[in-house]
Amino acid sequence: MKKSKHDDRAAAQTREPPARALRAPVTDRVNADPPIFHGMTAAEGFKIAVSCLIFYGVISALLAMLTGWLPIIPIVSLAGTGATLWYGSLWLAKIKRGRPEHYYNQAVSIWLAEHGISRKVFLLYTRFWSVGRDMPFGGFVSPLVVRERPGSGPAANPTRRKKKS
Repeated sequence: MKKSKHDDRAAAQTREPPARALRAPVTDRVNADPPIFHGMTAAEGFKIAVSCLIFYGVISALLAMLTGWLPIIPIVSLAGTGATLWYGSLWLAKIKRGRPEHYYNQAVSIWLAEHGISRKVFLLYTRFWSVGRDMPFGGFVSPLVVRERPGSGPAANPTRRKKKS
């Protein structure tokens, strides 16, 4: 017995949809920077590269003064920056795994603020607000009911004089 086109369509409708049809829309990632190198974005790579070029530039300048060989400056600067970018991106991917976006940026900002290196950007303390009175523990009482506390009435203060009428 031959299968008709109608049977193929009915079978296709009863099959489960492919996995890509079940995915949720990625609207939360529309404005996010795309990962470029080992999960590291271009901005993160630029920050690491600039800081490493400065660091390795100073180190290579010191080595050049000690050895007298000037070509060591670009060799050490570029090789050190490349190696640091490679291993730094792997380390950064480990830090970012399972955490929300920009988690490490906030962690670094908090660490710098706690050590006095930069100004505080986030609220770093917890407090609670109090109205200055306690609720009795005998049960919950409506705050609209006004009751005298024991020992606060006129009978509790014998030195208080009554007004003459």
